[in-house]
Amino acid sequence: MKKLFLTTVIVLVIASLGVPTALASGVWQEGSAVVDGDVVEWETLPVILDLKSGSGELIAQLKGVYSLNPDGTATGYVYVAAEPGIILDDSVWPIDEEHWVKASGSKVPWDAFFFVENAGDFVGFEGSFTVAETYFDGGCLEFHTLTADGETGRGSTGTCDPTGITLMELSAASGKKEVLASIAVLGLAVLGFFGVLMSRR
Repeated sequence: MKKLFLTTVIVLVIASLGVPTALASGVWQEGSAVVDGDVVEWETLPVILDLKSGSGELIAQLKGVYSLNPDGTATGYVYVAAEPGIILDDSVWPIDEEHWVKASGSKVPWDAFFFVENAGDFVGFEGSFTVAETYFDGGCLEFHTLTADGETGRGSTGTCDPTGITLMELSAASGKKEVLASIAVLGLAVLGFFGVLMSRR
């Protein structure tokens, strides 16, 4: 009876909290854009990704489209718009040191990159990059930016397996609360396992 009770409690706790299996998700649609700092073409397109700090603060929002190439690759176009009052750091070099895109954990070079300015402040950027077309249909694409105050914003589209990602990276990508919840679930599972063993004695 004790064993059944403990097992039931563990299952209910895990089901209620959940362990994140992906860092984030977003739906890409086909299209193209001109990377020139003029964001008029993005106005009617939906946001597909939030870039958040390690504490969960919304730093910027990302809009994105992609176009297929004949060789099985696809070119992605993104517009990252900082939240009101937030200015991006334009001093880093190379630019992808802090403003980057990764495919399955590896940095992808920008084909083109252009900061978006408003009254002399850098409030966003446009960029294009080329990867296998499968990345726009559930593949793991991660995005990262840096503010002038040194705060980072990060998020991902598709399914990004946290396996191999450090807790610090996972925290920056999905928020500290989710990381702590995952650790709590694992701890409860371990305690429950030992509880079952003890109940057999």
